[in-house]
Amino acid sequence: MLVDTLKQLKHRKAAIRTEIAKLNVEDRKIDRVIKAISALPVAASAPVATAAKTKPAKKRKMSAAGRKAISLAAKAMWAKRKAKKK
Repeated sequence: MLVDTLKQLKHRKAAIRTEIAKLNVEDRKIDRVIKAISALPVAASAPVATAAKTKPAKKRKMSAAGRKAISLAAKAMWAKRKAKKK
């Protein structure tokens, strides 16, 4: 029984070493991809919008006369509709 356990442990150790070798190969592939991407020019990458680069939207300002003209036009429209109902 002890011999069987020892064989199982040796087999498991070999399997783990195989997995480690596969992971090392994959690690090297990933390193090559990272190196290739890092070598690309900065302009080729997608632009990143940051708060410092964007300008705040300008607020539209309406004069008091403009607001009054709109108000009078709206009141006239509603008065006209109300008169049609009667």
